[in-house]
Amino acid sequence: MRWFRMYADAVDDEKLRLLAFEDRWHFVAILCLKANGTLDSDAPFLERRIAVKLGVQLRELDEIKRRLEEVGLIDNRWQPIAWNKRQFQSDHNGAERVRRWRERQKQLANGDVTLQERNSNALEQIQIQNRSDTEPEKRRAKRGSRRVPEDFQPDLDFARREIPDIDAEAEAAKFRDYEFARPRRDWEATWRNWIRTCKATGKYAKAKGGDGGWI
Repeated sequence: MRWFRMYADAVDDEKLRLLAFEDRWHFVAILCLKANGTLDSDAPFLERRIAVKLGVQLRELDEIKRRLEEVGLIDNRWQPIAWNKRQFQSDHNGAERVRRWRERQKQLANGDVTLQERNSNALEQIQIQNRSDTEPEKRRAKRGSRRVPEDFQPDLDFARREIPDIDAEAEAAKFRDYEFARPRRDWEATWRNWIRTCKATGKYAKAKGGDGGWI
């Protein structure tokens, strides 16, 4: 992965706000190392590599790890908590297919005739697959008024005032993914009613040791 998702509510995340400014950067660097595969590799001297990427001495690394782990942002293997909840492999599949097709094109340009028969249908297959990937997006666009707009930011403070032990970010993620039965004109009111229903039923994402955290 050459990029990863980061959400606007990070600026209000209680876990991040517990950290000093330099540790906030350390956490962002850890997210980058997760995205590029460094944290999942079995390369020797992994912690030394992490120290180099974070720009710190190896002797400082254990203390940085302790601070990030203490607020619940990483586990004891440097893995960001709940990474898969906000990162989607489908973000990158289409680009990977195009990359492979371009590699085949380069081989053909260099005289690799063994690929010619397979290449005749390669681009068509990629286009078909990409169309199938985007069909759900087209359907969602047609019923867009029933889904929460991408730029809508739920009032997390309202949720925390109503339900002190709620994991506001997790509940907001569920809210964004929900498809409502009818179009909505006032998404702020819809969010407030969502939280009131959570409060009345007692069914909501619970925070662990405080706020639920950014990821």
